[in-house]
Amino acid sequence: MGIHGKHNDRLTYGIWFIGALLALVIGNGALPVTDPVESNYALTAKEMLAAGNWHSPQIYGAYWYDKPILTYWLLEAAFAVGGLNEAAARFPAALAGALTVVLTGRLAWSWTGRRAVGWYAAGFLLTAFAFQPISRSIITDAPLLLWTVITMGAAYRGMMEDSRRWMVAAYAAAGLACLTKGPVGLVLPGLILLVWTLWREGDKRWGRLFDPAGILAWCAVTLPWYGAMYVLHGADFLLGFIGLHNITRATVSEHPAQNVWYYYLLVLPLSVFPWTPLALREWWLVRRERTPWITLAGAWILTTLVFYSLMQTKYITYAYIAVVPLVILAAAGWDRIARESARRTYGWLTVPVLLLLVLWGVAASRFVTEAMPVYGMAAAVAVLILVAWRTASAPGLAARAVVGLTLMTLVVMLTALPQYMDTRSGRTSAPILATAPGELYFYRWYATSIPFYIDREPLLLLKEEITGAWAGKYTMPREYTADIERRLAAGETLSIAVDHKLVDDFERQPYAAAFVPVASTEVGVLYTTKERRK
Repeated sequence: MGIHGKHNDRLTYGIWFIGALLALVIGNGALPVTDPVESNYALTAKEMLAAGNWHSPQIYGAYWYDKPILTYWLLEAAFAVGGLNEAAARFPAALAGALTVVLTGRLAWSWTGRRAVGWYAAGFLLTAFAFQPISRSIITDAPLLLWTVITMGAAYRGMMEDSRRWMVAAYAAAGLACLTKGPVGLVLPGLILLVWTLWREGDKRWGRLFDPAGILAWCAVTLPWYGAMYVLHGADFLLGFIGLHNITRATVSEHPAQNVWYYYLLVLPLSVFPWTPLALREWWLVRRERTPWITLAGAWILTTLVFYSLMQTKYITYAYIAVVPLVILAAAGWDRIARESARRTYGWLTVPVLLLLVLWGVAASRFVTEAMPVYGMAAAVAVLILVAWRTASAPGLAARAVVGLTLMTLVVMLTALPQYMDTRSGRTSAPILATAPGELYFYRWYATSIPFYIDREPLLLLKEEITGAWAGKYTMPREYTADIERRLAAGETLSIAVDHKLVDDFERQPYAAAFVPVASTEVGVLYTTKERRK
């Protein structure tokens, strides 16, 4: 490739990156930190930064081992530069998402040998249903997807080109995944690649898959932090991180209602929508082909589905790393339709896009009170798509769909999503709870977003100690019925925030007579003894 070709490639990547980053950061400051998941990461990073601690995750003043360190490092750095606010908290995920868009486009281009497939894949990923919400979330999944894409792309080249250099890069990226999520960052990509080699009859690349230099690179990335944690915390780290948060999570369901075998067969197609039909159509058309990238895409999707379906605990984001091969299949499928110039098949793109617009409108009507901006943008984009369906070329139709869905998603993120997320956050309740008199409790539940937003650490009020396999997850400070009865007998002023669903249960408690309700907030009804004793 000549100098001008390389320059144009860099310009292409730059356009992908800047466009994706803008799409993923606009409006993030309006999205509150939500409970129960985001607030754990945000509060941990806040406490670590305040303590000058860059080595051991800590929350509520105690070390805890739910996730490895890399996400907390990124959050600490963002808070140190941008301050303790929502935009800074969401920037690491947005940055990872934008980089993933670029790399997915480059991967699709490299795998298929067609620049147009790269463009389609980048745009399709950016507008996939789950991508923008997850790439704005304070969780580990956006960085994990980035490291996984690098791992798989580098391993593909390493094995196809018999290149040690690329295998070293793959193992190093898997090491970063292990510092983000844990052992699954190596185990799952390794299983996918193993299935791929078995799928490809006569493949003799076993030696390169288990490249010693690559394994050393993985050790160099991961062992400094994991080794230091064992030295500093010993068995507590092993029992908490490996035992509770990996082995127990795999063998004991944390959410039994979600533990159904078809869970990810529903979640994964929805995550990629509206590009799912195109992806499945292309997979069906090429099902008998044994080209390397198609078999790797199939191994990537199927292994991920089986792996997480066998896990007892199921989360909606666990199979998220399989969105990339599905998006690339969808992009290849649309490129096929574009080359065939068969307008009768354009419905594979337009109908799902129109359906997604309808779903956005239905969701807005269900979960928010002011949904008119969503309705208006959905109608405008629908008109754009319908006109393009009749008049535009296949590339033009895809471009309009990507631009329209990006604008649609931005309107949702700027208008509807903050309304919904405020119902799952303590942001609007924080000023009220900050001034609640005396010791502050949460009754039988805990809103971790409150201590993130205010410099106050409420106590969890329980009837009895939490027991069972998941007891170790609950690290917040707590007291029990006997403690609050003792405080009341001593004449202390106390406040209790009670979830709206638990109000009846709270008011049946003998000590509830000492409290009166003084405010209703998003996180619950605030009761206090102060008003009663005036």
